[in-house]
Amino acid sequence: MILHQLKHRLSELLVLGALVCPVAMALAALVGLASWMMGGQEHGLQASWITWGVTMGVVPIFLRLSCGPDMSVLCDRCLSASRRHPWHQPAVPRERRRHARYRVDFPATFSNERTCGFGVIADVSAGGCRIESQVPVAPGEVGQLLIELPDYPAPLKVSQALVRWVRGQEYGLEFLRLEPDDEGWLTRLIGHISVGASDEMAQVQ
Repeated sequence: MILHQLKHRLSELLVLGALVCPVAMALAALVGLASWMMGGQEHGLQASWITWGVTMGVVPIFLRLSCGPDMSVLCDRCLSASRRHPWHQPAVPRERRRHARYRVDFPATFSNERTCGFGVIADVSAGGCRIESQVPVAPGEVGQLLIELPDYPAPLKVSQALVRWVRGQEYGLEFLRLEPDDEGWLTRLIGHISVGASDEMAQVQ
């Protein structure tokens, strides 16, 4: 584990060093030229090397400490670990859920005037859902959600769905408005899922 972390620290420093190198060369040239004009060739070369060495040695470390790790050089194992630990993730306001949520796997489409795209409903309740999608959305946006349900002849339509939170390629939607027929289908669906979940729990116990 220590060697793994050390590898990433060195990778980050190398990336920062590559970014700082042109700046260090330009700064060394300017300082060397000024020293050359004032003290001669020997002083100019010495000043250039000192400036370049200090810049390449100090600036990457300073940037690493002040800006944090460069996530682009981290491996999949580190990224997966960061996702497993909530303290490595942006803070997301906790929802005050009034309805129980159930895990599902329903195709869906979210759309509004700005964007439109496909996703998968990961869990659902009578008041909202969590959707996994690459569609770019922002908290506060309102759009239409079409959910493909089993044994339902047409997609269940949520006329108005509010984006409550966004985390990576997941976002939470609150159902603001459904037509009566769609609301009835959703209620029956939730009831069916809840009965199935209760049966599974009973079998496990």
